[in-house]
Amino acid sequence: MANLSGLTRKIKRFDAVLVGLALLALVVLALAAGFSDSVSLGTYTKVAFVLVAIVALKTYFGWLAMRLGIVFVASAVILGGGVAYLQRPQPVGNLYQAVFLTNGQVYFGHLKNADTKSPVLTDIYYLQSTPQNPQQSGDQQTQPQLSLIKLGKELHGPQDKMVLRADQILFWENLNNDSKVVQTINQSKQQGQ
Repeated sequence: MANLSGLTRKIKRFDAVLVGLALLALVVLALAAGFSDSVSLGTYTKVAFVLVAIVALKTYFGWLAMRLGIVFVASAVILGGGVAYLQRPQPVGNLYQAVFLTNGQVYFGHLKNADTKSPVLTDIYYLQSTPQNPQQSGDQQTQPQLSLIKLGKELHGPQDKMVLRADQILFWENLNNDSKVVQTINQSKQQGQ
């Protein structure tokens, strides 16, 4: 009977070491998912689900100490929350973003706090359409001329900062430095406009 008791203790100790290794594997996986594109949140979730299920079963059947099982499950959930937080989309700070609103308006600028209820857009530009005079161009089906306008020159004199409502943003996207919009903004800045 003493041999069986000693064997049980050794098995529980071995299981505790395995749980520690599984937790270490989850930490490494969470770090890889949070700080690189090599692992997705979905992959972390699947691996964590399998490991949590194994630990929960071992705990339920008494093969693993209850507090060790609880610590493992809580750690897996906290790590998953961290991965989800780190993988949320964020604007690239040195790039311009195009922000598409539900009213059809598009603004270009630097978007901050994109994941809050009140994102902020600065260094703002927008497109304005001006119809061409068909008598001047000689073509009856001319397209309207689009101009990129710097916010702040309007009659009401707004500041170059716009606080948006997150529920009014359809989507936003980072703009490449070689996009026509960014090139036009840079030309405008060089000309002092």
